[in-house]
Amino acid sequence: VVVEEEEEEVVVEEEEEEDVYEIQINGKTYYVTNEIDSTIYEADEEGEITIEAGAYKNGKPLFN
Repeated sequence: VVVEEEEEEVVVEEEEEEDVYEIQINGKTYYVTNEIDSTIYEADEEGEITIEAGAYKNGKPLFN
């Protein structure tokens, strides 16, 4: 008797986290990966850096 086992493929999607640092724009704290071309983030009520506030385009901050 030959028993064939099926191999189960497991795909794990990992969200890549980028290193961010604090910057001040117009007296408010934001978080970016760089000051040339980067998404500008704000922290939510729990302090998690998750809210996209805008982006740096060619070194200029543009807000949503």
